Amino acid sequence: MILVLNSTAIKRTAFSSAILILGIIFIAANLRAPVTGLAPVLEQIILSFALTPSQAGMLTTLPLIAFALASPMAASLAKKQGLEISLFIALILIGLGLASRLINSAAMLYLGTAIIGIGIAIGNVLLPSLIKRDFPHKVAVMTSTYVLAMGIFGGSYAALIIPLAEYKSMGWQLALACYGLLTLVSIVIWLPQLKLHTKPTKDLLASVNSNKVWHEALAWQITLLLGLNSFFTYIMIS
Repeated sequence: MILVLNSTAIKRTAFSSAILILGIIFIAANLRAPVTGLAPVLEQIILSFALTPSQAGMLTTLPLIAFALASPMAASLAKKQGLEISLFIALILIGLGLASRLINSAAMLYLGTAIIGIGIAIGNVLLPSLIKRDFPHKVAVMTSTYVLAMGIFGGSYAALIIPLAEYKSMGWQLALACYGLLTLVSIVIWLPQLKLHTKPTKDLLASVNSNKVWHEALAWQITLLLGLNSFFTYIMIS
């Protein structure tokens, strides 16, 4: 069985398509959990580094600031490096940010959290473009699949982080950093895709050099809707 993808010259076997789908699911698994895992152990972090309430609040806000600043750059990165390499870079950044949590330093915790936010921002922007391009007839199914994966892994990790930190006195730092093992697995699963260097969908490429979308009332309405949704979501997470 050969799958020919629309808008590309790529031909995939059923096996390579299955590996791609698995890679998408594992990338999605990294797009929420490194952020949701912070809030349950926030009290322990405050005690460890004697943080003020404002400093603690900034720790949970940093990823969102990184989303806002890094998301516009994701399309440019994909245009230069291709979708596959760009998503690989996103995983590397998330992995580095998680590994930095092993270092007993408040500054490194903030820096690592910001790096994680940048990696997640790249994945947030480019993964839907990959799905739209490679699965044009199954966009709804694939989008639902990766959103479900984000929710399951993000919620499960937030629920397990306290028991994990208390297991054999592991501590919050190791409990937070150990999610990097799943990120490492995700990197390995994504490696077969690096032989490709394909461009994102045309609409994402057009956004690099065009600001016309911001002249549309509908664009602002959707921005307000999704922005408020994220606003309340991350308040609850924190």
